[in-house]
Amino acid sequence: MFYFFDEAHYLTDTHNDMKAFWFRVIRLWLRFRNRACRVVAVFAGTNSKITNFTIEDDVNQIAKTDTRNHANLKKDEFRCDGKKFFETFYKITTVGCLRNQMADNSSLNEYERSVLFGRPLFAAMLLQKELTTTATGNILKRMLLLGSQQQDDDWSENPSCCLNILATRVQMGQTTAEIASDLVGSAYANLVGVDKTRMRIYYPPDPVCARLAMCLMDEGWSFELSDGRSIRGLSKASWVRQISVLFSNRIFTVEKGDFGEVLVTLYFLLCADECRGCVSKEYQTFAVPLETWIESLYAVDESSSDEEESDYDEDDSLSSVGERVDDRETPADSQEMQLDEGSDNLSGHRPKRRREIKDAVGSDGESMSTGEGTTSTAVTIYFNAIQVCRNYLRGYASSWKSLCDQDFLRNIYHAAVGFYVFGGCATIDCVFSLARKEESTEGTAYSYIPMLVSIKSHDDFTEGAAKKECTALLKKAKAARPKNGALCLLVVFGADRRGNDREDRLDNGA
Repeated sequence: MFYFFDEAHYLTDTHNDMKAFWFRVIRLWLRFRNRACRVVAVFAGTNSKITNFTIEDDVNQIAKTDTRNHANLKKDEFRCDGKKFFETFYKITTVGCLRNQMADNSSLNEYERSVLFGRPLFAAMLLQKELTTTATGNILKRMLLLGSQQQDDDWSENPSCCLNILATRVQMGQTTAEIASDLVGSAYANLVGVDKTRMRIYYPPDPVCARLAMCLMDEGWSFELSDGRSIRGLSKASWVRQISVLFSNRIFTVEKGDFGEVLVTLYFLLCADECRGCVSKEYQTFAVPLETWIESLYAVDESSSDEEESDYDEDDSLSSVGERVDDRETPADSQEMQLDEGSDNLSGHRPKRRREIKDAVGSDGESMSTGEGTTSTAVTIYFNAIQVCRNYLRGYASSWKSLCDQDFLRNIYHAAVGFYVFGGCATIDCVFSLARKEESTEGTAYSYIPMLVSIKSHDDFTEGAAKKECTALLKKAKAARPKNGALCLLVVFGADRRGNDREDRLDNGA
């Protein structure tokens, strides 16, 4: 027997001088129901008020709601601490269920194809030609919480709005019950866990919202709403400063070790956005040539010289990352590290200037040509992620073979999404999919390559430690025997610890 309680947050109102009186009564009734009949109760609501109270003292409150003898109660018969994830969310999902429609819609552009791998509602709207400019404007208003109390010109000052946009792209962990209520009830966030007064929210793969969030991170982008209001994007540096404010004020918190991952993946996306913006300000083309994207990760500003060192604020690592994104100023000792098999040397080369990156993007990117006999083949590898989600499955814990499966890589590539791995996963922290486009006289063929990223957030990181990490990455990647190889990246994010005056410590945000 199933009982469904909609708008269940009303059950948490105070009655008989007890908070959440009716909710507790229903829970107690479920505990002492007739065992011959299995009963499942589902509580649903449009905000997180249903979870915004502690329930550890339910056993002590029994006397106020039920007078029977409870001497034989098992304290763990139902969840009291509110810390367990909502398992159904991770086991049942409809995201991407319309992706098979892509074969019947070959005329779709890259953005439109990705929509079929996201939220079913938006995919259905696209197939029925209802994902119009007006509908997109309504989605944007919902993302920015532009209701009756929020004006279009002050959304950038609203912490809930800024958190929603940033979390749509890179996930942000836990936030307050009040903000979670706003983002779940009025935007597109999902509540997946409760830890006392903190709510864990999650954003599933959704290219429609992720693209709009990407547009809002470009100060040159604007959108006219149907009611005449205009929404303008903000600079990339200002968004990184927003993270600093949100984190400093504890508006959001992350799991231990996740903060560096969030900043690095955001930097990945912003650098790719820089390349995409050179092609189209509407951001409907996601694919960026891999070499161009990697060059953009350490490209320098036109005004800086090769010998110059950037002026970093030692006390504000987050601001320095923002400056890297907009100004492309890179420390002189910041290099791309490469580990060659059989070599003990880590080498680097001069970073390209920003103008060179723009010139290299083009419409199709750069390609590598090889000739075998009379057949000419051009190969280009693309990076296209616009959003990073979380994957709590553990099927790749012991082996990365499943991460190298072509169907799996194809799906996450067309969804334009990467993902953080589960907590405690050894060696890697996030995974992306790269597309290998091979053009020849016989036609065009696509295959996919896993990009496996290890992120280390330390105040110092020696060359020996880097070699050790690279060796571990290569060893496990080779064991998976990927069809087209794998790209393994080691990213070291400088995190200054107070009181550390060692000469070899990393600059903040390096």
